[in-house]
Formats: sequence, C-alpha cells, structure tokens
Amino acid sequence: MVRTENQKQLLSWISDYASDSSQKERRVVNLKKQIHQLRCKIDAACAELENAKLLKETTEQALRGYEVELAIAEASVQTTETRIASSQYEISTVGSDVEALKNQEGAMRDKFIKEMFDFNCEIRRFHALVSSSISEESCTRGSSARADQDCRGRNDAEFIALGREISSVASEIITKEQECEQEKDLQQRTPCDKGMIVFDWKQADVQVRRYMYCPE
Repeated sequence: MVRTENQKQLLSWISDYASDSSQKERRVVNLKKQIHQLRCKIDAACAELENAKLLKETTEQALRGYEVELAIAEASVQTTETRIASSQYEISTVGSDVEALKNQEGAMRDKFIKEMFDFNCEIRRFHALVSSSISEESCTRGSSARADQDCRGRNDAEFIALGREISSVASEIITKEQECEQEKDLQQRTPCDKGMIVFDWKQADVQVRRYMYCPE
C-alpha cells in the first residue's frame, strides 16, 4: 500500500517535471523566436541607420557645394557691381567731357560767325573804298599828271594796307575753320548749320594777295 502511494507520488513528480520541462522548452523556443525577431529588427534599424548616415554625408557634400557656389556667386555679384559703378563713373565723365566739347564747339562756332560777319564788313569797306577811289580817279583825270600820281599813290597805299588787313583776317578765319573741322571730325558730328553758305577763304586770300600786289 505504501509502495503504491510512493509510486503514484513518483509518477506525479515525473509528470510535473516533464510538464515543467516542456513548458520551459516552449518558453525557450518562444524566446529564441523573439530574439530572432529582435535581431531582424536590429539589422533593419542598422541598415536604415547606414542609409541615413549615407544620406547625411551626401546632403552635407551637396550643402558644401552649394555654399561654394553661393560664395562664387556673391564674388561675381560684387565684381559686377564694381564694374557697374566704374562704368557709371566713366559714363558720367564722358558726359561731362561731351558737354564741355559741346560748349566749346558752340563758342567756336559763335566766334567764327562773328569773325565772318566782321570780314563781310571789311569786304563792304573794301568795295566802298574801291568805289571811292574810282570816283576820285574819274574826277581828277583832268588834273596834272603829278597830282594824279600822288592821289593814285595814296589810294594804292590805302588799298595795300586794307588788302593786308583782309588777308590777315582771312588767314585767321582759315585757321579757325580748320580747327572747327578737326573738332567736328573728332566728335564725329555732322555740321549743324547746313543752310550756311561756306565761303572759300583760301581762294579769297589768294585773290586778295594777287590783286594787292598786282593791281590793274
């Protein structure tokens, strides 16, 4: 009887142990599965971390490239601004020079016109003197030869002096005209007063000299 109870108790212990061992094995299997799942998650997380690091490095390199491009662009902008400022200064300087040349051209043109009018007055005086000389010569034709020679000598002297004065004025006007033409060529301008009649001062000077030294 006692032996039977002991056997039952032993069987009970063996059954409990086997049950406990089976539970522990199942628990170990479950833990291994969890460990495997966790390792898979860790591997995936590590892969994502590596991808994130690679993306970070790529982004940092791109950012550094953008910073270099930005620095180059800023330097280019500064250079362009400097060139623009220099060009504006040059434009201002050229504008001032052009304005000064315009004023100088206007002054020279006014002076030339005034000298031309003065020369026209001298021509009128010359014609008046010639007419007067012709009249005096006609009036004194009946006088003596000596009186006629004295009158003619005085008239010739006055005529020669006036001719020299006209020649001097003509030479000066020729010089001024050449200066004006050079100034116009320098500025690449067309003449403003197209209606003005251009007088041949050189030909006039030659004719005056010829008439002065070889009077008829």
